[in-house]
Amino acid sequence: MVEKCRTISISLIIRGLLAAIFLLLAGMAVMSYAYVRSYTVFTAVEKVANVVCRQEKSTGERVLSVTFASGPLQGKTLTIPFYGDEWVFEGRVVKWKNFAGFFGIKRYYCYERVTGRYLDAEQERAAMRTVYPLAEQPDKMWPFFYRYQRFIPFIDAAYGNSAFVSFRSDAIFEVCITPTGFMIRDITEPKTRPWWSVG
Repeated sequence: MVEKCRTISISLIIRGLLAAIFLLLAGMAVMSYAYVRSYTVFTAVEKVANVVCRQEKSTGERVLSVTFASGPLQGKTLTIPFYGDEWVFEGRVVKWKNFAGFFGIKRYYCYERVTGRYLDAEQERAAMRTVYPLAEQPDKMWPFFYRYQRFIPFIDAAYGNSAFVSFRSDAIFEVCITPTGFMIRDITEPKTRPWWSVG
């Protein structure tokens, strides 16, 4: 009888240990999945558009050629007459709170316009500027996001955002959306590669 009780207790202990190990491994798997998913959502960079800067040699006219990779203008190319020292890509962004990544919430943004910018403030006031709309009408969700963002648990902030770089003839740029806003990356192929360049 004592032997039988001892066998049952050892069996229960082994089963309990196996159940605990299984629960521990399952918990670790869920946590790892949540971490990887959150990391992917909150570090991913999505391409929005390619922008080529050109200056006509005969007329001196400067233009931006914008080819969209995402959003409502995906696949379209716009040629925009350009005035200014720097070009600006403007839009709106919703930044989700970190825990939202676990639920797979996709980033929410919209692009609104491309503008020109002068380095000199006085010139900015007086000179010809570029203001080119990218949306026929404002996104209807934005008044809701702005007004009620503090009551929506997943939203960290909803705000306007812009990025700008200098206009350089024959330069090629990539506009991307990051978890916090727009980013412009120079992807012009250098004429000569430095000795430390890889690839």
